[in-house]
Amino acid sequence: MSAAAAPYTAVAQSDTPPVSCAVTYTQSAWKGGLTASVKIMNTGTTAIDGWKLTFLLPTQHLTKGWPARWTQSDSVVTAENYDWNKTIKPGSSVSIGFNATFPGDQNTPPMSFTLNQRSCTIT
Repeated sequence: MSAAAAPYTAVAQSDTPPVSCAVTYTQSAWKGGLTASVKIMNTGTTAIDGWKLTFLLPTQHLTKGWPARWTQSDSVVTAENYDWNKTIKPGSSVSIGFNATFPGDQNTPPMSFTLNQRSCTIT
């Protein structure tokens, strides 16, 4: 008989590498409305295969977006990829945009962006 083997500990590892990203947000606004452009840049070393961008629009109401699946719940706005634009290679970017309305002069641009639950640098 041999001695009992030491117990093993299993450690789960993610198949998905952490996201490293930068976002450029620009807008053209007028009283009561705006058109915004959002550029999502992959600043990492591996491709992003499927993305979900989240940010806050505290006073604005999303009216139309392109080319992503756009949703808004209260002030939380989410843009998700389509099948044809789901991969962002290292050093590459995806450009999306939206229209929104807001009351009077209450237009506060987003202060932070999260891609796949990771904070992005704002450029």
